[in-house]
Amino acid sequence: MKPDLFALHMLVTALLITANAEAADAKVVWQDPQNYTDIGSNFGSQSNFQKSLFKDLDGVFSEQAARLPEGGKLTVTVTDFDMAGVMRIGAKGAYQRIVQPSQFPQMTLNYRLTDASGKVVAEQNNMVFQDMNFANLTSTVSQSERNVPYYYESAMIAKWFSSTFRPIIEESGSP
Repeated sequence: MKPDLFALHMLVTALLITANAEAADAKVVWQDPQNYTDIGSNFGSQSNFQKSLFKDLDGVFSEQAARLPEGGKLTVTVTDFDMAGVMRIGAKGAYQRIVQPSQFPQMTLNYRLTDASGKVVAEQNNMVFQDMNFANLTSTVSQSERNVPYYYESAMIAKWFSSTFRPIIEESGSP
């Protein structure tokens, strides 16, 4: 029987957040979302969709920041975002997000990580991160995980975080 990876991820995340109450925090700025490549809603108003998307993804950035050394501050400015898939007009003229392996999620951002004293530890502008391998997640996760809103985008942010901050996390001995 395959373990429910999403439930395990959520449990570990909750434990990390609780254990690292003093850990780094994250501030995310979603700069000019009207100019993003693709954050189109396939249900309800675009404004409500963006609020929901940004709230969920802010949570992912915060969860990941809990892994950073105590007292640090991560500031991320997202300058472009492209969700997995593309919007197409579907049945009855309603828009639907169609996800295919060639339509991977991507984001462009600026970030700055400072330590507890305010010293810049890591910084980069106009970083483009894409998860071209996102479609392989489908074979390793349960159906319920795939139905979580913004699953592919959340996984992309977690991958970006791990690839960008792994040395800092390992050096500090943080989880």
